[in-house]
Amino acid sequence: MIFKKANHAYDSTLAIDSVFRVGIFQPIQDVEPSQTRDLQRLGQKGDRMMKLNPSRIKAVSSLPGPQRYSHFIKVAADQNKIWGLFNEGWALAGTDDTNESVFPLWPAAEYAQLCALGEWKDFSPREIDLGTFFEILMPKLRESNTNVAIFPTPEEKGGIPELEQVEADLRTELSRIE
Repeated sequence: MIFKKANHAYDSTLAIDSVFRVGIFQPIQDVEPSQTRDLQRLGQKGDRMMKLNPSRIKAVSSLPGPQRYSHFIKVAADQNKIWGLFNEGWALAGTDDTNESVFPLWPAAEYAQLCALGEWKDFSPREIDLGTFFEILMPKLRESNTNVAIFPTPEEKGGIPELEQVEADLRTELSRIE
């Protein structure tokens, strides 16, 4: 499946090493510490961290890009959070063909951790609640002309849908849950 962004097409079958470059993107510096939490702090009273077994992680990570996107939307809405990789700034990727910046996102910390290798080996998963995503991160992404890469894996890059589509799909799924 090919995800389209502007006039460019992104094939979801390319390996992450050939598609992404490392970068640091710091779009939410002004976010309160309570709005993004390190993986190490999760599991404390009140946190709803998913606990995924290795076979589940492998099965979901092996899904084709469009199915991973659907999984991302459902899990993100259910958990009311998404995950990025952070190390003194957010991990940022670049597309292979146009070198445009994308902000990679995952539905659970375990999936993000799978991509913390190579140039991202010092990065760790960090939670972003959906309120922060909608109210703070999305406007900053739009302002910097940065899209999101949804659920990349070490073997495949993530889909790169329009920000408006991601927001609409998340809001639709959230309304179904309520």
